[in-house]
Amino acid sequence: LVVVLFFLSIPSALSYGGDPEIITEGYKIEKFITGLNVPIALDFIDNNILVVQKNDGIIRLIQNDVLHEQPVLDLEVSNYGEQGLLGITIVENKIYLFFTEAFHDGGVSIGNKIYEYTWDNGKLSEPKLIKSLPGWIQGYNAGVMTHDLENNILAVSGSQYKFGAL
Repeated sequence: LVVVLFFLSIPSALSYGGDPEIITEGYKIEKFITGLNVPIALDFIDNNILVVQKNDGIIRLIQNDVLHEQPVLDLEVSNYGEQGLLGITIVENKIYLFFTEAFHDGGVSIGNKIYEYTWDNGKLSEPKLIKSLPGWIQGYNAGVMTHDLENNILAVSGSQYKFGAL
């Protein structure tokens, strides 16, 4: 059985297209958490869920099926187009975040960054810049992250305006 968690980011989300439709048997859709603002990615740590909110650069904690009101972390992100807090992956107690950094929320991009944070008793601390990438206002920023079996961090950085090139 595969369960798809359905996050609602606006109260009337279902009014735009109706209820989600299951096309293939063996899947189940459940409403899980409401009250998020543009949730774009999540990962699991210590039986909890960390959810990234794209436009405001906030990371929210879901613990025991309850969304904490206070953010775990609030980053300064540019949020034009595809920019923002874009990805997360977790390896043991290390949290890796991909985001479009700005001097202030909603400001002009100073580039896409990948940072490592340490998870310590429900807090993110010790930010360490791992990689700096160009951040294009109108380009495809991507931001999806994962890790492999050897705990190598993998991130998709978008086209960088090099269409057709690898």
